[in-house]
Amino acid sequence: MIRAGLRRLSIAFGLILLVTTVGSLVIGLATGNGLRRSVSLGYLLAGSLVMLIGLGAGMRGFGRPSEPERSSPGAERVASASILIGIGAALLLIGVGLDPRSDIV
Repeated sequence: MIRAGLRRLSIAFGLILLVTTVGSLVIGLATGNGLRRSVSLGYLLAGSLVMLIGLGAGMRGFGRPSEPERSSPGAERVASASILIGIGAALLLIGVGLDPRSDIV
């Protein structure tokens, strides 16, 4: 069960990376900006958006089922929010690392 969950999480993270990279490259080429800077900004924006969704899900419970389930909705909400915030933080770190103006890399 844990292996299947980790597989789904890695697939979701990979899809987010792929969509963000392709979208950033297309927008960067259309606007004439540098490709590395465009991808960096794309990761920063995507990471911020995913973190905001995670915070909203944790505070308000977006996507909460209308019928009560056996499991505690609070624990499920916190778990979903922490996963989204973790993915968002990872995207932010990748974006900062790829930024040509940063001295990290």
